[in-house]
Amino acid sequence: MRSADVLLREPVPGHGRAITTMGDLVHEYRNGGCPTFAYALHLELGYAMEAIFELDPSAEDDDDCLVHVYGKAPDGRLYDVAGEITMDEMVRTFVLTGLPDGDEVWTDSVDTRRVKRLMYLCACRLYPGELAALRRHIRAHPVHYGACSPSKRRAS
Repeated sequence: MRSADVLLREPVPGHGRAITTMGDLVHEYRNGGCPTFAYALHLELGYAMEAIFELDPSAEDDDDCLVHVYGKAPDGRLYDVAGEITMDEMVRTFVLTGLPDGDEVWTDSVDTRRVKRLMYLCACRLYPGELAALRRHIRAHPVHYGACSPSKRRAS
């Protein structure tokens, strides 16, 4: 069985159907749902939220240039729904113009208020129970998301 076909311990609600496999989870939260997953990482593990942006001359503001939102662990490692990810991998996976050149690609910290705005811009609707289910998923896979022991998790 491919890792993408691995069944989740608990389906994640919303998005037109319950998400039941790891492959579907990664697809959903790497294709428009990344602000929601980064927010779940922030709530569950206390990770800072950051975003990568790509220059778009037609954009009205920086948030319109959003490429991906992810969590940053205290040790500096980066995580999204698929687990640990490097900045180079993120650029190769999400940035349309290729490798960063000058000011074409940049990162910025994201607070709770801004992540909710990014959710809105990405058309991420929070479904009832979605954040709680994502937090339980993160809790069930602590090594995958860089929280090797329960003591590293933030008190809920």
